[in-house]
Formats: sequence, C-alpha cells, structure tokens
Amino acid sequence: LRKIISPQVLYFNFSMIRRSAITVLIIGTLFLGVYFAYAHTDLGKPTGFVNDFAGVLLPQEKQALEAKLTNFKESSGNEVAVVTIKTLDGDTIENYAVELFSEWGIGEKGKDNGVLFLAAIDDRVMRIEVGYGLEGALTDAQSYWIEQNVAVPAFRTNSFYLGIDGVVDKIISAIQGEVVPSESRSVVRGNRTNLNLFFWVPLLFIWGASILGRSKSWWAGGV
Repeated sequence: LRKIISPQVLYFNFSMIRRSAITVLIIGTLFLGVYFAYAHTDLGKPTGFVNDFAGVLLPQEKQALEAKLTNFKESSGNEVAVVTIKTLDGDTIENYAVELFSEWGIGEKGKDNGVLFLAAIDDRVMRIEVGYGLEGALTDAQSYWIEQNVAVPAFRTNSFYLGIDGVVDKIISAIQGEVVPSESRSVVRGNRTNLNLFFWVPLLFIWGASILGRSKSWWAGGV
C-alpha cells in the first residue's frame, strides 16, 4: 500500500481536503452573516391597522388613525397599515418593510392591495411599502415624495401623529386617484446596490480562489 500511495500524494490530497473545508467554512460563515444581518425582529401578530411599538402616539391619536384606516378598508377594500418601531437592530429599512409586509399579509389575498408605512424612530428612517396590486395608483416615486415632504418635516419636530396622519391622508388620496407629486428614490437604490456588492464580492473572490488553489501553480501557495 505504501508503494502504491506515496507520502507526497497523501499530503497533496490532505492539503486539498483541508483547503476545501476551510473554503466551505468561510463561505458558510459569510452566508450566515448575511442572513442575520437581514433578519428582522419578530413583532408578533398585528392588533389592528396601527401598531405603535415605538410608543410615539397617544391613545386618542392611535384610535383616530385606526378609525380612519378601518373606514378606508370598508369603503375601498384596500388595506393601509402603520407600524412604528424604535430601531431596525442593524437591518435595512427596505428589507424590514418587505419582510414585515409579507409576514403580516397586508392586503387581501390574491389582490395584494396593501400598503405599509414603517417608521424606525431611533434610526430616523421610514419606508412606504406598496403591494403589487396598488403600484399603479401609488408609485415608488410618489411614496418617496410623501416620506420626504410629509413625514420627515413633522418627525423632525417630534410631531409624530401629525406626520403619520399626513402620510395616511396622502396614501389614501393617491389610491383614490388624486394627483400626488413624485420624487426619485435613485440615491436610496444606489446605497442598496453598494451594500449588496459588499457582501457578494468577497464570496466570488473566495470561490475563485478555491478553484485556483486546486492546481499546482504559484497561486496554490498563496491560497
């Protein structure tokens, strides 16, 4: 057996196995890092159309918003949900909104006619997430304009009810066919692209290095 399998061959095979194991471990760790970086906090089940986890609304303010959104649901069939949280815990507002929208099933099943207004108070970010069934009535550009021109000025002075109520009114107006101004969200999308590159470029580099490392070239030593 020793004559058939030389020590050099055994060492080479062991080195390949070790490099492959290390590569798999690194890639697995990066994937877990990406998963936990984008995993939003479980908020449980909604208790109505207004869920104020950040505690920025007075009871009568929450009740007034709840009544307005209930009436809108009954008259139009469309659902608008308002959620405030203190922090995203390292998540992005875009991912958190998408995950929460899907988890709570905002809008009627099969129609996807829901809208979510999410505000992370301590992080000072917000997002209007629109279901596919309402994208023609409330575009991404209109949503961004509402955020920047209605919610942000009110939130800067801690007038949270004023800002949220104004956002709700504009969302309802847009869905009902009234004209709402538009503003580009291209800067935000650019930041999301950069974030995705930050995660995927190292993965591609490690994958390429693992392939080259299997050869006997000068690269193997570096790997």
